[in-house]
Amino acid sequence: MMRKFLIYSLLLTIIVTATVATLAFDHWISWKTGDYIYDDVKKLPPRGVGMILGESKYYSAGLPNEYYKYRIQGAINAYNSGKIKYLTHQVFATNNFTIITQRFHCERILFIAMKKGIDAQCYAVSSPKKIIKVCLREVFLPVLMP
Repeated sequence: MMRKFLIYSLLLTIIVTATVATLAFDHWISWKTGDYIYDDVKKLPPRGVGMILGESKYYSAGLPNEYYKYRIQGAINAYNSGKIKYLTHQVFATNNFTIITQRFHCERILFIAMKKGIDAQCYAVSSPKKIIKVCLREVFLPVLMP
């Protein structure tokens, strides 16, 4: 009986510790990247290149993908506002560009860019209303990254 209690206590401690550490790491990434994320195109510093992160135009059921729609509209807004000159899905021969995607994605991708020595900023475009699953995924992905 006492042995079972100790095993359950140890498992619970490991789960709680891992959860707290993951949430703390997520908060730290948000803090570390926050100065490079812009929600308002008027405040976005100009850069030569804007990179739209990949997303399919339609969901597998054939419905229009709202993430795609918001990213394309954000790119158009940044281009028309003079904040970027060129749009691309891949960046070649530049280390200084604007990433266009949703806020939850900006944090992780900027964290990776910082680790790679890339001078990037992110224009955070709108997200569809129901994104809880995606946000949960983004919390746990950095912990699993090599």
